[in-house]
This record gives sequence, structure tokens and C-alpha cells, in this order.
Amino acid sequence: MASLRTIHDYSKVKTLTKAILVVLGTGTILATAVIAPNAVQILKPFLGERGRKNRERERIHQALRTLQRRRLIEYIERDQKIHIQVTEDGKKYVRQFEVDTLSFPQGEWDKKWRIILFDIPEQRGIARRAFQKRLQSLGCFPLQRSVFVYPHACQDEIDFLASFWEVGDYIRYLETPDLGKSEGEARSFFGFL
Repeated sequence: MASLRTIHDYSKVKTLTKAILVVLGTGTILATAVIAPNAVQILKPFLGERGRKNRERERIHQALRTLQRRRLIEYIERDQKIHIQVTEDGKKYVRQFEVDTLSFPQGEWDKKWRIILFDIPEQRGIARRAFQKRLQSLGCFPLQRSVFVYPHACQDEIDFLASFWEVGDYIRYLETPDLGKSEGEARSFFGFL
């Protein structure tokens, strides 16, 4: 999901170990670049002003050892080079990070409402509640229990959330210039009065 705006907001990453996993998992840099000398420059935001490059490289290698020990990455030899590959557990961790740090677009309102409708079956109740809770935390207006409204285009983000919880078949995304009787309440919610 490297195309999502929010994954590039590295200020949300708290540790070097997590930062390396997120960078590797989102394909922001090539995995082999972490071992290379320029890795220090790529990961500079996480290293801080600690001084010498040897110490910074040691911190990177220590973080990589931690990720390997937790089975979130693995080393693979290919073409007589060592590559770092994110494991399935590592990919799950990165996707959860993306969900946790996802944010919806802000900015000037284009006078269109985005309506997110969902009818997720009871046997998928955990996914339904998680999806609903995430929409609320992202600032969507709850028009009804399974109908939310947002004033900016957010289809990519909705598609990502639907994919994460595997509920895409049960979600609809619509755009409309008018919410009828609910227009005033939605405008008030978003401060558009």
C-alpha cells in the first residue's frame, strides 16, 4: 500500500526496528539497500543526531537482528547476494501498521459527499465492528449504523480497509452533492455551516 499518503508519514513510527520493517514491507526502498552504506541516509529520520556512521550502522544491524529473531524478516541468497525478505508475519505487521496510521484526506470541500454503505453479514461480525469503529475514528459522520459520510474523496482508503478485513463485497462507496434531510446535520458535524 505504498500509494497511500499516510504510510509515508514516518513520524508515526516510534522505533528504528519498526521503521525498517515498514520501509521494507512497503517497498519504499529495495531490501538490499538496508545493508548498503547509503542505508544510514535513508533511515536518517529514525537515527537522530547520534554521531558517527559506524554507530548508526550498528543500530541498523541490531534492528535487523531483532526483526530476524522475531521472524518478521529473513535473509535469502540470490544471485550471489544477500537479500532481505519480509516474511508473511512481517507483512501482516506492516499491514496492521498501515491500518493504524491511515488517515483520510483533508482540505477544501468540493461540495460532494462520500457515502460509505456496508452490509457485512453477522458471521463476519468482528470485521464489521472493526470497520465501523475505524470509520468513526477517521472522522466519518455516522448517518446510520452502517452508513457513514465523509466530505472528501476517500475511495482508495476505503478499498484498503475493505481489503484488510476482507469485506470488499459488502461495501459500497457513493458520491452525491446532497444528503437530503441529513444535509444540515452532516454540515454541522464537519463545520461547514
